[in-house]
Amino acid sequence: MSYGEDFIKAILGVRDQAQASLPDIQAEIADIIGSKENSTKRIEHLLDRLLDFTRLGIGDNEFKELNDYYATANKENSKEYAGFYQEALES
Repeated sequence: MSYGEDFIKAILGVRDQAQASLPDIQAEIADIIGSKENSTKRIEHLLDRLLDFTRLGIGDNEFKELNDYYATANKENSKEYAGFYQEALES
């Protein structure tokens, strides 16, 4: 295998792992929203993970759902995350 093929295989492996973790993230988002939790640390940790996933082409809906919820608690930070999301899409 060439270096390029190894690199592609590694990226696809990371993408598969991220995809496999989405159900747990979806459950955590449902818990946060269902319990009306406003923990900045917990929400921003998930948003950061989802931004990484966005660069792999997954997790867009989950990011938007959580960030929309976050806007109800912290509009300013949510707006910043929306900007980070746009940057991730453009990179």
